[in-house]
Amino acid sequence: MKTARIFYFIIFASIIGMFFGSYTGLNPMWAFTPVATFGALIELKIIQLPHNILATNFAGITSVTMVDLDGRESMGGYTNDAFLYLDSDVSAYPDYPNKETVTDVKDLVRLTGGFTMKNGKYMYRVKVKPQTTNFDAAGQGEPSGKSFKPKVQFFIPGIDPSSAGLARYLNNKMGGLIIPDPDGTHRICIGLKDLLCEFKPSAKSGSKAADAKGFTFDAECDSFAPAWFYEGPIPLSGSTLSGIS
Repeated sequence: MKTARIFYFIIFASIIGMFFGSYTGLNPMWAFTPVATFGALIELKIIQLPHNILATNFAGITSVTMVDLDGRESMGGYTNDAFLYLDSDVSAYPDYPNKETVTDVKDLVRLTGGFTMKNGKYMYRVKVKPQTTNFDAAGQGEPSGKSFKPKVQFFIPGIDPSSAGLARYLNNKMGGLIIPDPDGTHRICIGLKDLLCEFKPSAKSGSKAADAKGFTFDAECDSFAPAWFYEGPIPLSGSTLSGIS
């Protein structure tokens, strides 16, 4: 990959050299040599550019508020509820935080506003097997272009018409989901606006009585943040789950 990028940079430098030569009448090598050499040295990391040369400006940050760990209860896992929504059912999404006006780092990942569902459409409350909901957020990208790949996975026991029907219904659909933390203080949300999740269900049936049998549901997306935190209401059919104050 690195050799290929150097090769492409040499081609680019050759084009620059030809334009330089045709415009000035000088030997194109006067432009080709320094451009190609500089690019190769950067790629080989002999010359190091500042990593924040293209970084987003967070000039408004004045406070870094961290939770006091003394006596904090941070149990692993999530609740047995997962709230799913399809992009085709949503008419408006919560807003991303304004990174230019946020003053505390914790607000860089807090969504504002709420979901507006289309007429007759709601989120789906899915009961999952206890201790099977998992959240990960891997880093991805190269220097000055890094982002995150949040992923949620949960398991619904049983291979029956209801679970198989849900798998077929969600398969290849775009949307997102919300998973509440057991302590009730926050809800993680992935899949928003133009950075949606694709649901990927799969089934597995063990051969022994003690084996797990059911459907695993995966949802992942690209994101600027490792996780978004949603504090607004969750619109369900027949009721609305209150927001977090």
